[in-house]
Amino acid sequence: MTWSTLFSVVLLMIMAKARGEDPVGPTLPWGIHLAYGADPATTMTVGWSTREPVPNTVVLYGLDSGGDAQLDQVATGNATTFQPPGTALPQDLHLVHLTELEPGTKYAYVVCSDESGTNASDVFHFTTAFEGSSSSTEWTPTLAIFGDMGISSNAQDTLVWLLKDLNEGTIDFIAHIGDHG
Repeated sequence: MTWSTLFSVVLLMIMAKARGEDPVGPTLPWGIHLAYGADPATTMTVGWSTREPVPNTVVLYGLDSGGDAQLDQVATGNATTFQPPGTALPQDLHLVHLTELEPGTKYAYVVCSDESGTNASDVFHFTTAFEGSSSSTEWTPTLAIFGDMGISSNAQDTLVWLLKDLNEGTIDFIAHIGDHG
């Protein structure tokens, strides 16, 4: 999915929500995000939400060697129901911990509600940190941190520049601190 497509999808979701429609669907994953575990070289936590409960909390993942992803590993996790204050719509928050990963390695993954891939997300990617990077003074990642993106043409320009920097390898992480639109 290109950044312009992603921007269009996000804009359509915002418009649907404003009309009172469910832009995602009750059992499809949304808000997919990553967090390094205790050892960033060998662990990763994958989180996402669904509007309604699903049978299981599953991540299919595997090595990604140049775009040819092998989703041959399965990890399961847990879901917790959460109702944001002031809303009538609860959601299930899903967490799966991936362990025993290889340091400095690119992985592909999808989140879904069972091992056959029901309600699966798109394929996403992450790279584990290099061995010893969490304690090394030699590892100096480059971060892009931004917030309050909005929905104007400036937002689309921001996404284009972030994607360019990410693809060129000039930034290692992107953190969006909130207020998407």
